[in-house]
Parts: sequence; C-alpha cells; structure tokens
Amino acid sequence: MESVEEGRANGSHRGVHLSELNVGQVGRIRRLDETNGFCCRLRDLGFVPGSLVSVRRCSPLRDPIEYEVRNTRICLRRSESCRIIVEPVQ
Repeated sequence: MESVEEGRANGSHRGVHLSELNVGQVGRIRRLDETNGFCCRLRDLGFVPGSLVSVRRCSPLRDPIEYEVRNTRICLRRSESCRIIVEPVQ
C-alpha cells in the first residue's frame, strides 16, 4: 500500500490525513489504515469510505479533535485520525 506522500508524488490520489483538515473543512473518506484493529472500531463509528466528515472543533493543543460523521459527533486523538485518509471537499 502506498503512503499519502507517495500518492501525492505520483498523482494517483489527492488524499490527506483527516488530522490535517482545519476546523470547518469537510472531507470525503477515501480509506482507512488497515494495519491496526482500531480501524474496525472506526468503521463501527461511521468512518467508512465514501462518507463525509467535517471538523467541528479542536482542543487548544489540537488533541483531541471533534469530528461530525453521519450526524454523529465524535472526538478522536490525532494518532487515531491519522489513520483515516480523506479527499478534501470544496
């Protein structure tokens, strides 16, 4: 599996880590990092490919960050949201 940086370099996709979005931005989930069992829990919470996710607010140190996905607000740590690749939506 290629990394986000490799994908940017060869132009195969425009994905970024969910943690890179700013408050108010929206992204469409492209994929989840499958190397950890936590991705199953993320799917259970609604973080599935194709879903829109918005950044609602973040703590002063940007950890955790509050997201809204499928009409549910969920706080994730940066280390968790780095496992979600999104395509920013304009």
